[in-house]
Amino acid sequence: MAKTMKVISITLLSLVLLVGIVVGAALYIVFTPEKTTKIVNHYANELLNADVNFKNIDITFLSTYPDFYLTINDGNIVSKAFKQEGKLFPEAKDSLLSFAACSIKFDPVKYLQTKDVEIDNIALEGINAFVLTDETGKANWEIFPPSEEDTTTTEFVLEDYLHSLAIENIEVTSGRIVYDDYKSNIFAKINKTKINLNGNFLDPNATLQLDLMLDKINFRTDSVVFAKDLNIDFSTQLAANFDSISVDLAKANLSINDIAFAMDGYVALPDSSRIDVDARLHASVPAIDMAKKMVPAALVPIINTMDATGSLDIDAEVKGRYSAEEYPTVVANMLLNDATFKHESIDFWIRDIQFEANAFLDLNGNEPSNAEVKKLSLKSVCANVEANAYATNLLGDPHVKARLA
Repeated sequence: MAKTMKVISITLLSLVLLVGIVVGAALYIVFTPEKTTKIVNHYANELLNADVNFKNIDITFLSTYPDFYLTINDGNIVSKAFKQEGKLFPEAKDSLLSFAACSIKFDPVKYLQTKDVEIDNIALEGINAFVLTDETGKANWEIFPPSEEDTTTTEFVLEDYLHSLAIENIEVTSGRIVYDDYKSNIFAKINKTKINLNGNFLDPNATLQLDLMLDKINFRTDSVVFAKDLNIDFSTQLAANFDSISVDLAKANLSINDIAFAMDGYVALPDSSRIDVDARLHASVPAIDMAKKMVPAALVPIINTMDATGSLDIDAEVKGRYSAEEYPTVVANMLLNDATFKHESIDFWIRDIQFEANAFLDLNGNEPSNAEVKKLSLKSVCANVEANAYATNLLGDPHVKARLA
């Protein structure tokens, strides 16, 4: 009996291996890179309202069994959303999306056995994304054909085809992203992006790990520049499922230009149309370090000739909803107490420096945006200085009042 079972086991194993070899050979013969690339390009252009071109698509299965590798090189997606209008926009040459390479690795055998998809890695390199909305609110990412009304009674149930989706790692390197909203007069550019994301994406109580690095961020609305060459590092755990994503900011780490911020509150994406934010941030940094990290690099040598003491406390609150029609409000406060300052060109210290300022920004225009220097005072052997200032309508025609004593 045992010998019979052994023979049966060996026979079954041999059959499985034979099937795997045959399937792999068939895939290699039928789906050569040239044929695969031609088929995918054809159907992608038929399906999408875009010019789609992938230079090379390679499927590897036989030599990597049971793992399945999909590699795409030199992908380019040019949106046709504005083709009828004949519009031309700055940087439109990047169109919607291009990338140097995309690779995916997963185990198809496990899916056939259990309907569980385990993807070891999704890697994207050399991404250029240009996301644009025109004056009417039409976007260049609207490349999918309008869905037709379903007259059948058959209901698609995801669980019938997919039990779980676990992704070990999603990695984006050397990504450049441009967002230009002509309707809201908002422009943002990230010159370098690195993203790592992993976890089980279909678990109802999924916890995903996100590590995000954004370099040289530029952000402006109308003629007001809010960020220039800003660097952000952010890592957190996301509570996510198909319906929503939420972030407990108390468990997140954030640094801006290498300045670490403590955080509290949450960020939630209840659906694809909006982001709800209630976030509070705090940092306490030596004033001289803050100056080095926040000023342009050309001014750092000047700061290196200075001596200073005292810490700058920064508190900020971002609260509200981000959607096509709404933006969160921002409140910021800065406080510097009992600081001192000396430059190598002078023989005395400026002491007892007190500085307190706050700002309020409402991009929705429901309330006037303003900034106030409540107090600026300092003492030296030559004089004592006190000043304050108040600026209103920051996002429109600013009006400034100042007092110096």
